[in-house]
Amino acid sequence: MLGTLTPLGKVVFELTPKLVQGSLYPQYTMVTFCLGMACLAAMGLHSIGRVGTIAKYGIALAVAVDLIATGSGRPMNTAALREEPGFTHDQINGSAELASELRRLTRYTFPPARIDTFQDGPTWSTTAPLTGIPTANGYNPMALERLMQVRLSFAKGQRWGTWYQVEDLKSPVVDLLGIRYIITRRRLPEEAAASSNLVGEAIFPGTFVYENRTALPRFWLVHRVHTVGTLGDAIKRLRTNFDPAKEAVVESAEAVTKLSVNPDSGDPAERVAVLNYHPGRVSIRVRSQVSTFLVTSEAHYPGWHAFIDGRKTLVYLTNAAFQGVVVPPGEHTVSLVFAPRITWISAAVSLASVLVLILILSFTAKPPTAAAAARR
Repeated sequence: MLGTLTPLGKVVFELTPKLVQGSLYPQYTMVTFCLGMACLAAMGLHSIGRVGTIAKYGIALAVAVDLIATGSGRPMNTAALREEPGFTHDQINGSAELASELRRLTRYTFPPARIDTFQDGPTWSTTAPLTGIPTANGYNPMALERLMQVRLSFAKGQRWGTWYQVEDLKSPVVDLLGIRYIITRRRLPEEAAASSNLVGEAIFPGTFVYENRTALPRFWLVHRVHTVGTLGDAIKRLRTNFDPAKEAVVESAEAVTKLSVNPDSGDPAERVAVLNYHPGRVSIRVRSQVSTFLVTSEAHYPGWHAFIDGRKTLVYLTNAAFQGVVVPPGEHTVSLVFAPRITWISAAVSLASVLVLILILSFTAKPPTAAAAARR
């Protein structure tokens, strides 16, 4: 919280090992800092001797109402909306039309399309939960390394960074991530936009919105699968003449013998329809006359399970950081469910800790003395 621009903060930061410096981000200590300030404020309020208990609760309530009224719906509560428009759910940089239009554009499809930035700032990524506008980017040094490596396919940066915006608009990985709309502060030259399959969609003060006509949906089918052994091989394949609409890269030693995908689709009626899309649970209807490979742009993580018509099947690590499932011929319902084992283990540990605490308290509780009993 001292920052590198203060004398003490700069000295402390430079003395910190390089391995640790990369994880020192103020936002990850902000919660602890705010909690500490709240405790200090409560202690200060409690120490005021001349004010009664009811008055103290009244002061605390008034402060809470003031903070909520000032900061509700905003990432910061340091200024009024007129002085600092910023990002809220209802407006972006003072423009309610921009917020409304982007929500309309992204929700035109189901699941909603994603946005990303080009020559802009990270605020679009950090405020996505606030604005309700889905983004393919993030601002998180603790993100999966695989996601970082995928984004470095169209951006420059360190191996382990916080935020990578789009720099190469022609990269096929832009389509792979389902980035339907590009946000930029400057109008793109017509030739550059055309060569990147971008079409101007909307113009607002200081903001230009372009539609990527070749962006893929979140779930699609391919008929060519390349198997690799490591993350490095997968990334190298993504960056070398890769067409995500027609092929997928699967990182699995056993995939060489178990993957059976017909390389020729030849099925005009082939389709993918998303039935349900919720955090931790997705249902997709797949129809194809031949065996095919269902590809997603949803991040793969231990704990994801796949089911075809209720029967469990394998989830393959696909395109370096995402999920893929082999689907047999015919019409099937594919379900992706996030149910990590660590959740149940953690619940068991918590339950055991509570039980142990109850036992300790029950054995250490002292019975009332005879004098105390007499006073009662």
